[in-house]
Order: sequence, then C-alpha cells, then structure tokens
Amino acid sequence: MRVKLRYPIQGTLTVVGTVIAKRWTPNAAYDVDPVLGSTSTPGFSEWAGLYTYYRVVKYKVHMNYVNLDNLGVALFTYNTNVDPGTAGSSGAQYAQSSFGRTYDLAPFYSGGGKVVMNQTISVARVLGMPVLQADSFRSLTTSTPSDLVYFGFTILSSSGVNFTNGIQYSGYIEMDTIFFARKELLTSFFMSREDQEAQRIVYKKKQQTRFLKADEDEKKRQEQLAAHKKSIEMKVALLEAAEKWEE
Repeated sequence: MRVKLRYPIQGTLTVVGTVIAKRWTPNAAYDVDPVLGSTSTPGFSEWAGLYTYYRVVKYKVHMNYVNLDNLGVALFTYNTNVDPGTAGSSGAQYAQSSFGRTYDLAPFYSGGGKVVMNQTISVARVLGMPVLQADSFRSLTTSTPSDLVYFGFTILSSSGVNFTNGIQYSGYIEMDTIFFARKELLTSFFMSREDQEAQRIVYKKKQQTRFLKADEDEKKRQEQLAAHKKSIEMKVALLEAAEKWEE
C-alpha cells in the first residue's frame, strides 16, 4: 500500500550564540525527529498495524522561516545521507550540495525577514542507491531504516552578534511511503531479475487470457441478442400471415 503521510513541524530556535541548527530524518516515518525520539507521523500507527514493513520513496518539505532577531541572518537548508548533527557548524558546506539552498533573512524590524521553502526530494537520488531494492532503506514498522536521509537547516548570524530571539519555523514533511507485508517482501524484493521477469510474463498472459475471455463472452452475448431478435421477427411474420389468411 502506497500512502502519503504528513509530519507537522513548528517551533522556535533560540540559543546564546551565532549558529543554530535543526534536523529531521524524512525516510524514517516511525521516528522523524531524532531529538524527540519515537515521533511517528500522524496516521503511521494505523497503517503499521496492518503491515510489517515500510519504506519512504520520496518526500516533500514545506517550511516557513521567520527571523525574530533585529539582525541579518543567513539560512542554509540541506538534504544529505550524512548526519549533519545539531551543532550546525557544517551547515554552509552541506547547503552547497545539489539538494541544498541558501537564503538571507533581513532583520525582524524590516518586515522582510521571512521566506517560504518548497522542495520535493527523491530518497534514491540523495542516497545514490535503488531505494525499492536495497534492504537498508526498508524497516519494520516499529523502527527506522539502517540508512537514513537527513533534512535540516542552519542559521548563522551575519554580523557575528549572538542571537536574542532566534528564528521561528513551521511547515511539514510529507512522506511518500510504501507499506508491505513479509509475504510481499519475500515474493518481490528478494526475487532475482529472472524470477521477476517470469512473473511479469505470467501476469501478462493472464491479462491477455482475461481480455480474450471477455471478447468471447461479448461475442456470445451479441449472438444471443441476434438470435432473440430473429425469433421475434419470425413470430411477427407468422402473426401477420395468420391475420391475412383469416381475411
């Protein structure tokens, strides 16, 4: 079963310093926020009760950032297969990747210190591996995959002055998630290419047989309708002949 699960995000980052960072694990629908722990996405537990495994194929990030300080800040967002940590010291470097973005937020008093970010990320592209086949990207519905993808952001004080109010963020991570049972796992992900091709051919033949049977059934129905129509026409002709004979 393939469903989209949305994990809501909202908070304010405030520390005494010039660097603040936050991160999530979008392909771990069971525990999206590694800091909080066991923060499953709304709706995840209901699907987890029906299936054994899950894997996230891609995810969409929608975020609103607002600078609450009266000083300019640099905002770096990134998607990576390496844990960026919570210190944020490498945020600028991670943001230079193909899946990173960089923003400058004006001071709060200017009224322009905010930005809206939308981004859709394929887990396979970040990891450089076929997510649908690699076992390290699937997980039991009671845990997280062994290989994780991280989405996070870092804010840096442009002037080098410590933050007072920090930054406010809100939005969501929407995960395109596949749930499946162990039977499906054994008959799909563990099969060789030859076995998969053989199953594809058998399925195609079954479909062709089904279509041929449907055509034959339709042909028989048309023949029955034609015979029924002909029978009615013959009875009408007999009735008309009988009336003429009586005259």
